[in-house]
Amino acid sequence: MKLKTEDVRFHSASMIDSAGRLFSWNGSIYRAISPDRTQFYTDLLERKQIQELFNHGLVETKASSLSLDGYGLVLEHRLIPFVSYCMEWTASMLKDAALLVCDLSAALCNKGLTFKDAHPWNILFDRGKPVFVDWGSIDAKTDRTHWPFSQFRDRFIFPLYLLSSGKSSFTRDLMLDVLHCPSSRDVLKLLFGTLPLPDWYKCWSQNRSFDRDSVRVHASYFQRLRNFVNSIPLSPEPTEWSNYEGPDGTIPRNVSDDWPSKISGVHSLLQRLKPTTVMDIGCNRGWFSEMAAEEGARVIAVDIDESNVSRLYQKVKQSGASILPVFMDFCTPTPSHGVTGGYPDAGERFQSELVLALAITHHLIFKRALTFHAVAKQLALFSKKWLLVEFVPPEDKYVSEWMNEQFRWYNLDGFKDALGQFFSRIEVMESTPSPRLLLFCEKSG
Repeated sequence: MKLKTEDVRFHSASMIDSAGRLFSWNGSIYRAISPDRTQFYTDLLERKQIQELFNHGLVETKASSLSLDGYGLVLEHRLIPFVSYCMEWTASMLKDAALLVCDLSAALCNKGLTFKDAHPWNILFDRGKPVFVDWGSIDAKTDRTHWPFSQFRDRFIFPLYLLSSGKSSFTRDLMLDVLHCPSSRDVLKLLFGTLPLPDWYKCWSQNRSFDRDSVRVHASYFQRLRNFVNSIPLSPEPTEWSNYEGPDGTIPRNVSDDWPSKISGVHSLLQRLKPTTVMDIGCNRGWFSEMAAEEGARVIAVDIDESNVSRLYQKVKQSGASILPVFMDFCTPTPSHGVTGGYPDAGERFQSELVLALAITHHLIFKRALTFHAVAKQLALFSKKWLLVEFVPPEDKYVSEWMNEQFRWYNLDGFKDALGQFFSRIEVMESTPSPRLLLFCEKSG
């Protein structure tokens, strides 16, 4: 089938790729290959060892029967349900992404191939596994090929060391800048005195060694690099929520008549609505995220505590559940970034049919100084159809300690009025412990 460029939606982040353009059509993801690169990718797909590259984490891809004006070939990629970026990953996810680049680079090297770039925006996560999605980065390896170690260092190694040293917010802010990085000298100065001296020296010396050896690399280079990355220590910063377990460990996973009303209410709603996508805001260790995944939904599990998100990520790695763990603050979701905003904001990427916001509203009001309107507007941003949000009333034993004259507006009617500006129907349900309530909200249409 022949398509015209006006029939498809090009992805803006791929506009600087000389190999071709990424586009969406009919719910699938494709890559239109430039005429001068068509033969290269045709030969690549016909290699007998292509399955080995897929096994190493390259996104599964095939030649499509589609054609597009101005391009010589159209590839169809396996669709990854959700797009997340490196500033939304835990340190353990960033490390796993770096290890993927090492392993896939070694496999490519053995086949006379290489990567033109080595940054984390080429990687997505699916069911706890990093997947390399940028086929435009694959190129032929020559005697003069210089593997992009400096980019790998700036986008993987240095951020891992900065995260390890406790500079989480600073590091994630740096990651938002796609075009620029601090100089290696500045980063090493910043790490000096923060890292233990042996770790700092290893970072400094290995940087020099890998940079020097990045010309005419062999597969052994990437094994050394893998070992180096694996040795970087990780220590997520704890928060007040790091030891909060929620229902984990205290409530049985199997459906039970003994479940408290909150859990049974969420479960019955999932079974009734059968959402294809769910966003669990304030997921903690992911108990409700796992429930939604077991009911067949693709889930985005968001929390502000990295240690809890890391725990969930390790569980997803083992189980293969359809859950994307995301480290993100609900109050400051990831903005669009990159050239002309080519990487969309969290509101566009994470929109889901159903949003769960359990036991977080009172914290957003009393600890983060949000209004009911601000909470409702932000929740509505992520919801395509439905929202299930918990309201903790003033007489709750915790909220009663925070209440004062400044919060006299904090009541159920006020919250319902704010939600009513974005949702056409609101149903009040029991929660646990009493007198907490669940508000099921539905958008019109």
